[in-house]
Amino acid sequence: MLLTPLLLVLGSTPVDQALLDKDYKKAWLLLAPPSVKADSKAQNKWLTESPALRVVQAARASEGKRDFAFCAKAFEVVANRLPELRDDLMTRVLTCARKAKNEKNVRSAATSLLEGPHRDVGLLALAGLTNRDVRKLKKGKKRSEREKSAVTALLAAAGQCDHRWCKASILALASGLAADAEQWKIDERLVKDFSDLLAGKKAWERSRRRLKSEAKRAEGKKRDWLVEFSAPSLLGRAESLLAAHENKGAVEAVQMVLKLTKEPEHHCRAYAAQGRALRKLRKHRDAVKAYGAFQAKKCPGVIGAGVAYGRIFSQSIVDPKPIPKLVKRALKEHPDHRLSDDYLFFLGEFHQRKKKPKAAVEAYEHLAKRYPKGDMAEEAVWRVAWTRYLADDHAGARERLDSFLRQHAGASQHRSADQIRALYWRARLSPKKDRVARYTALVEEHPFTWHGLMGLQRLRNVDLKKAQARFPQSLPARDPSPSLTSDLRFRRGVGLLALGLRPQAVQLLSSIETLSLVESDLEALSDRLIAAGGAHHAVGMLRRLPLWRQAPSPTSGRLWRLAFPLAHKQAVLDAAKSQSVPPALLFGLVREESGFDADVDSWAGARGLSQCMKSTARMVARKHRVAGWSWAKMREPEMNLKVGSLYLAGLLKRFEGAFPLAISSYNAGPGATRRMIKARPGFALDSWVEDLPIRQTRKYVQRVLASAWTYASLYPELGGLDLSNLKIIPLK
Repeated sequence: MLLTPLLLVLGSTPVDQALLDKDYKKAWLLLAPPSVKADSKAQNKWLTESPALRVVQAARASEGKRDFAFCAKAFEVVANRLPELRDDLMTRVLTCARKAKNEKNVRSAATSLLEGPHRDVGLLALAGLTNRDVRKLKKGKKRSEREKSAVTALLAAAGQCDHRWCKASILALASGLAADAEQWKIDERLVKDFSDLLAGKKAWERSRRRLKSEAKRAEGKKRDWLVEFSAPSLLGRAESLLAAHENKGAVEAVQMVLKLTKEPEHHCRAYAAQGRALRKLRKHRDAVKAYGAFQAKKCPGVIGAGVAYGRIFSQSIVDPKPIPKLVKRALKEHPDHRLSDDYLFFLGEFHQRKKKPKAAVEAYEHLAKRYPKGDMAEEAVWRVAWTRYLADDHAGARERLDSFLRQHAGASQHRSADQIRALYWRARLSPKKDRVARYTALVEEHPFTWHGLMGLQRLRNVDLKKAQARFPQSLPARDPSPSLTSDLRFRRGVGLLALGLRPQAVQLLSSIETLSLVESDLEALSDRLIAAGGAHHAVGMLRRLPLWRQAPSPTSGRLWRLAFPLAHKQAVLDAAKSQSVPPALLFGLVREESGFDADVDSWAGARGLSQCMKSTARMVARKHRVAGWSWAKMREPEMNLKVGSLYLAGLLKRFEGAFPLAISSYNAGPGATRRMIKARPGFALDSWVEDLPIRQTRKYVQRVLASAWTYASLYPELGGLDLSNLKIIPLK
């Protein structure tokens, strides 16, 4: 049977704390297993009779103090005692055996993994042994023959891999043994399909060095090393780098393709990749040129729809004039694509900015009618009402909001963000005698949304204690349903967590599909993920639920705390305190920026918990003389939060403590925020946020401040949130 589910508190025992602190000698002394030198029988007895958790702790301690033989032995003992966890524990046996350089144990452990869920780990380990066996031989005919057979075997093994990292790693081993011609083929495959992985990067550098060397040796001939690469290989490299958000490398690879070939199909793919990479780099003028080159070639295929979207997006930033023409063409070429409603939304926004309300309303109405199930349909209807409101047609705005709300009258339990927004603005446009009742209903039903918060502001009833009372401070955990407890991944994940093997537990638990899980299952799964150090997986899983747009139920308080966890708590509190930033605001920002994933890189290149861009982080570090700063260290929570909180504190100071302006600047930059204030003089806070021209920033401000209010309400110990700072200040 699997170990009883047990959620370990980090550092809950002296041994746990020693392992957490990486004080492996102390952990070993506390566990006190018999030394094999003293008495191997006593040691075997200790391993056999001690609780599984204690043996695993001893294995981890021995690995930390580099006693790899004991580590492998201890993990194998536990693997044999716990059949459901055997494969997971045998990966640890394999790791320790490799560090101990015990080839016999490596082969045995790797072979045992070939029929289970960690087959790729076993395949790679056996491939490594094949490579090592050949390299032990002296150079000569025998080694050459063995190299050929080894390369064949390694290529076959790569074909059995389920994951890209496995294929790439084994292909890299094959490349190292292959003769020149065969090595070139393997390296070109690595460049084409795996340029985002280390093996692909090394293959690229290896191939480039070799070709440049050959070009130099060419007798009196001008030879371009680049021509030896095929266009598909370079295109594959560009697209792999693009998918990994390595946008500069993708642009360089595309430029090579355009230099190398005149083939129209290759140029089409190259321009599409180039445009997207440049857009991600925020080089929108250059992106427009790349997308324009794609469209000028009249490239066929489905990628044209994405190119049309990218062109319109970048065009809207650098020069919106061509947008009507671009939208017309996009709709003609891609009338029923999932992005078709986005084209029309851009057109509506264009007319709004040009102060042509009639044309804007036409575009939005056409969108809602033509694509009623598209993801922009509800916002388009809302925009019709908003456009009329801005044109002082309050009666027309009320009429459109009423029609929209009647259409979704049955959605009170799971209202969308646009429906809640409509409720707020319908209250805002109501006669004075009706307004209080509408605001009150909104606040009761949707208290922790942006518009619920705006309703509180309008009622002048921002009562933090009342908000905190919505969440019972102590709720028992709910039992998961049989459908979750029967899932082997959940059972294995819980078992690994009980043994303190948290990274492995996170890997398993985060692989469970969540669409069909009931609320108690989501709670149980999130609970385990957070206990295992996977708060970012829990937040990512839970943020998609409509639950957070509704009022908390008597039983959902615990799930709310899991969706809004105090992850990296001490680091966040220290950073907030050092810069006098409200902790709830910093928690809200980090949750919405990264979901508490310290290792994440965004598509635009922002990094870590606070998602600072490289240029911003460097500027802040230099200005404040942050000791030891480097871009690589922005993956470390403490360094990242220090830089992020310094930047946020500077923005709060610049905008006199006004939360919306500081948060807008964090996303779009202080220059853009100042322009947006200047363009909307005299706007109230709610109107100013609704009318922000950058869609991403508009939603970002609302999400971060709603999250900050939720944190202040969930956790009284954070010190609350001064909502008098929810204001727009005039420019001086």
